[in-house]
Amino acid sequence: MKPILEKVPDHANGSFAVKRDIIPHIDMPWHYHPEHQLIYVKKGYGTRLVGSHIGNFYDGDMALIGSNLPHVWKNDDDFYKKDSSKMADLYVVHFLIEKIAASLFPLPEMERINRLLIKSNKGLLITGKTHAIVAEKIETLAISQLVDIDLRITDADSEQLDFPGTQVIITFKTVADEEA
Repeated sequence: MKPILEKVPDHANGSFAVKRDIIPHIDMPWHYHPEHQLIYVKKGYGTRLVGSHIGNFYDGDMALIGSNLPHVWKNDDDFYKKDSSKMADLYVVHFLIEKIAASLFPLPEMERINRLLIKSNKGLLITGKTHAIVAEKIETLAISQLVDIDLRITDADSEQLDFPGTQVIITFKTVADEEA
């Protein structure tokens, strides 16, 4: 099946957009988009397809998907039953690198982020200690509309979906944090 191009709503007020969905089931087609995507499935289970990777996902699944990489998360059949009380709870962060690249990426300090984004072109499954940190930050992001993102990586606590990968640590700061 050929993936379809998803038009992610423009986030004109910033360099990224975050949304939280609490829905009966994840209902997206096999798709891709120019934005990078960080997805955190707080509650739900089913099958995850990212590029050539096919695997199961469970509560807490988290991945960083590169630009134009086809992907889909599909809940198991019991989520689709008419009398099902199951709900999927997920957070999705979309960000367009072009909106931040010109001013930040030429800096030597951004080399690790550049490497992370290159690795995300095949998808990164975020696991381990990093998972708990990033999950908390994504939930905070959804609540407080953050203005500063600091990404750091090391070689642990993650699994590249096509081959072994990289730890992802994301630190978000709120406007209130900046004023304090």
